[in-house]
Amino acid sequence: MTIFLDGPGITGAITVGTSPVEAKIGASPLSERKSIILQPLDGDIYWSYDSGVTTSTGHALDEGSLIYIQTGELLPVYLIAASNTDVRISEVA
Repeated sequence: MTIFLDGPGITGAITVGTSPVEAKIGASPLSERKSIILQPLDGDIYWSYDSGVTTSTGHALDEGSLIYIQTGELLPVYLIAASNTDVRISEVA
């Protein structure tokens, strides 16, 4: 299956800490979002589609790594870290 990304896209920064947060820029996900790109800059993070994600249950993303996650505006991605971590995020429609 091919997913065409024809925009728009937005990029920003969020702080991920010891409580799960939704991966989005602003109050709600980008309208018609199809994917997100994540990069933790100063620590490891863990992600999941489950709002109860923990550092034990989430998928690990090491400091400095990039990940492309196929998702939608109605399918949230949640992030957590062992301590406050600066994360760059892009949402693409």
